[in-house]
Amino acid sequence: MDTALPGPEREVLALLAESGLGYDGIAELLGVTRLDVATLAATARLRLARATPVPEACRAQLPHLASRIDDERIDQPAHPDGCASCAAALAAMRAADAAYRADRPPLMPDAVRHRLNGLSY
Repeated sequence: MDTALPGPEREVLALLAESGLGYDGIAELLGVTRLDVATLAATARLRLARATPVPEACRAQLPHLASRIDDERIDQPAHPDGCASCAAALAAMRAADAAYRADRPPLMPDAVRHRLNGLSY
């Protein structure tokens, strides 16, 4: 299922599903920011869901929406309450996340596992 994802998106989803790390740990491991982790998670989930493209006005909300799925905290930029496009994107991401976790490969990609083994948490 995740083989169609670009490497960084695949790594973030694998780490979220299998490592027990939060955004801070994943960001440190991959050498990116927390916001990058949330953005990669959102993009990956929308790609897996084959969701309709998110309107430009809603794209800045994607990291915040992903953080709601992952029990993390990413500040939400100003945006209208009750946005139907954001609600649809969140529903698609939740469905993709549930499907990924239910049908994920038994092992993390080798590159991710190697980096994770080098951590000293």
